[in-house]
Amino acid sequence: MVIVGLGGAVGAVLRLLVTSYMDGAALWLVNGIGSLALGYMNGRLRGQSKWILFFGTGMIGSFTTFSAFSQQWFDLLAHDFIAGILYGIGMTILCFFLCWFGLNAGRKRGGQA
Repeated sequence: MVIVGLGGAVGAVLRLLVTSYMDGAALWLVNGIGSLALGYMNGRLRGQSKWILFFGTGMIGSFTTFSAFSQQWFDLLAHDFIAGILYGIGMTILCFFLCWFGLNAGRKRGGQA
């Protein structure tokens, strides 16, 4: 699966660039952009498995980060339970909404509305 590896390399470099120039908001930004892009790509590229492997599994999969989200979430829960709950719920709702929005935009752009 070279195509997944190539996409993963691109996504990892993009995430490094974003996180190098931002502090606390970087995780929100990469996960938000990644969710929007993943939804759009799935709406637009339905049935084009090579592109979905490159963009979805590879690039977006390495650009976004569930492990860093989980680590920050559990750190917050340990120090301030309410802030941790709000963080986890907020990130989840934001990413779900952006993915849904991207999916609908991709379907309209791809003529699948």
